[in-house]
Amino acid sequence: MKLLITFSLIGALLTLNAPVMAQTHPSCKKKEDNLQLQLRYAEKYGNIHRAEDLKRAILNVREHCGKESYQEDPNFILNNAIYKDNLTKKIDKQRAKVNSAADELKKAEHSGKAKKIREKTEKLKERQERLDHYLSELESLSSS
Repeated sequence: MKLLITFSLIGALLTLNAPVMAQTHPSCKKKEDNLQLQLRYAEKYGNIHRAEDLKRAILNVREHCGKESYQEDPNFILNNAIYKDNLTKKIDKQRAKVNSAADELKKAEHSGKAKKIREKTEKLKERQERLDHYLSELESLSSS
């Protein structure tokens, strides 16, 4: 029960701070959006510890992202390069997952089973959404 109250309070704080975050650097908004997407997945699948970490990461983005001194820090630049590299790897893996889901959908359509088609369509949609977020995140990192 205590954990549920904690999550509710953190969620409320994250929601209340959204307008403040939107006034900072545009790439910060994209970073936060990506973290929010990951948070939704973690909560959807009951990964409580991951959700806690993501909520802290969102608060850190809101607190630090967009500050000039933060972006000029050599550690930030190095971490940003590492993050881009990791993100590129995630994009490659996610593209493979999208292709696999598309193949599964084709097989389901061939079988003609409506339930299977709906499930595979939803799976493809979720994987494509995640790929789109990774791509937009990479684009925002490249433009900043």
